[in-house]
Amino acid sequence: MDEDRTDEIEAAVDTHREAIRERLDIEETLGPLGESGDAWDRVTAELSAQGEEELSGKLEALKKRLERPYPSLVSIRFEIGSAADDPDDTSFEFVPGQYVRISYQDEEPRVYSIASSPNRDGVELCIRRVPGGELTPDLCERVQPGDDLFVRGPYGDELMLSEPSDRDLVFVATGTGVAPFKSMIDYVFEEGMDECDGERRDVWLFLGSSWEDHLPTGRRSAPATTNATTSTSSPP
Repeated sequence: MDEDRTDEIEAAVDTHREAIRERLDIEETLGPLGESGDAWDRVTAELSAQGEEELSGKLEALKKRLERPYPSLVSIRFEIGSAADDPDDTSFEFVPGQYVRISYQDEEPRVYSIASSPNRDGVELCIRRVPGGELTPDLCERVQPGDDLFVRGPYGDELMLSEPSDRDLVFVATGTGVAPFKSMIDYVFEEGMDECDGERRDVWLFLGSSWEDHLPTGRRSAPATTNATTSTSSPP
């Protein structure tokens, strides 16, 4: 779901490279942001010391993005097969806001919120790679169509939709924290819960991320009548 933005980031840095060298009186050539060892760390520290906090912060953010493994954000959709204790049982009922516990091959299981509506076929999860994690690197790199996942659940009754009322709905999340809200919002519109006693109510989603492609869902997947507000930053 995310993108390899190496070329875009290096191009953004190129527009500032010579100005940075002149401001800091650097004689050495500054190489690519992702391949220059400690040189750019010294640059960002010096810029910060001179009060250039905004530029220093952007360079640090861009460097961290280059260091992040790719891909780091994936959507996994799967069909539910037979239950381990009953081969004839292929049912899987859940309500928006619940989560499942999954494992892949020999990795330790982890829990993930369900991102799809109960009305849809199959189940969707939004997975962000955890640096040094045991399961998410495999889910981002190794899982192929047709692979088997071991799924337990659903679990959770703490984060669920209330009965419809005349109040608007407001959801606030960052990153993959939007997964259970995506399930809820899709379900709200599918079931006509955006209306109460014939009156339409607004459904707001405030979703934040440092990069647009860090967003596991956004304007394109939001229903037309959802007020989807996102906050992202861009290269300098």
